[in-house]
Amino acid sequence: MSLKNDASIYFPVYKRIEKEVQELASAIYFCDEQRNVYSLDIADLIVRCVVEIESIAKDIYRLENKAEPESPGACFMWMEERWNISKKAVVVVSPYFHFDVMRKFYPFDYKNKSEEDYYSTYNAIKHDRVKNIHKATVHTLVRALGALYILNVYFKNDRIQLKDDCYGAHIDRTFGSDVFSVEIAPCKDVAVLSSEKDMILEQCIYKITRKESEYAFSLSYKNQFGERCSSSLVMINKEFQDYAASCVGKGIHAEEFWEFVAKFSGTTAEQFKEYFFKSNKVSEFISVNAYKMKATFWAELNK
Repeated sequence: MSLKNDASIYFPVYKRIEKEVQELASAIYFCDEQRNVYSLDIADLIVRCVVEIESIAKDIYRLENKAEPESPGACFMWMEERWNISKKAVVVVSPYFHFDVMRKFYPFDYKNKSEEDYYSTYNAIKHDRVKNIHKATVHTLVRALGALYILNVYFKNDRIQLKDDCYGAHIDRTFGSDVFSVEIAPCKDVAVLSSEKDMILEQCIYKITRKESEYAFSLSYKNQFGERCSSSLVMINKEFQDYAASCVGKGIHAEEFWEFVAKFSGTTAEQFKEYFFKSNKVSEFISVNAYKMKATFWAELNK
C-alpha cells in the first residue's frame, strides 16, 4: 500500500486519546495548581501519545522526502530545520482546561530532560514506571497531546480554498479537535485586522495565501426564450491561459475561438460549437470576450 495523507490512519486514534484526556480533566481539575498531579492513567496516556508521535513523524518524513528516516529524532530535527516546529503554537480551547500559563504553548519547544520534555518522560516511564511515575504529570500529558495534535494537522496537510474570504473567517481553526486550535497567519497582501496585528508568522501552523487570478472567456448569447445570458469558460492548461491573456481587451473572432478551444476537447470546432449551443440552448450567439478572473485565497500549512 502506498503512503498518502490519509487522516483516517491517525486522526481517529488522536480523537480517542483526546476524549480520554478530557474525561480525565473532568475528574481532575486541570489548572495551574494541578499541573504536577501524576497517576498511572496519566502515564498510560503519555505513552500512547508518544507512540503515535513517533509513528506519525516518520510518515510525515516519508511523505515529504520520499525516503526512510533514520529515527524519530531525525524526523524532528528535519521538521525543525524546515518548518521551525519548535516555534509552532497551539491554543487551548477546551472548557475542561483551566490553565493560565498554558492557554497558548509550544509543544516542541523544550530542553532535554526538562519538565516540558514529554519525550524523556515517555522513555523514563516506559523503562522504569514505578521509579519515574512522578514524572507522568498533567503538565507533561497536555504538552504531549499538543505535539500529537500538531503532527496530525501537518499529516492531513489540508489546503482550503477560501475564494474571496481573504481573512479566513469561516475556517474551523480547531481542525477537528475539541481541545486545541491553531493560529492562522493573515495574507501578506491584505490589510491586517486589528485582532491579528500582533500575530507572529513563525508561530502559526496555517497561513493565508493569495493565488493570482486566471484568465477566462465570457461567452454572451441569447437563449431559447430570447433572454441574454453568459457563460464562462476556463482551463488551467498553460496554452489556454496564454491565449486568453493575449485576448484581453481585444475583439475575438468567434470562429477563431471555436477552433482554438476545440483542440482541448478532442473534437472539431463545429462539434464543440454545436455541443455548446445545445447544452446552453443558444438561439443566437452574440460575442466572446477574454477577462482576468478575481484572485482567490487559500489556507495552507505554514511550511
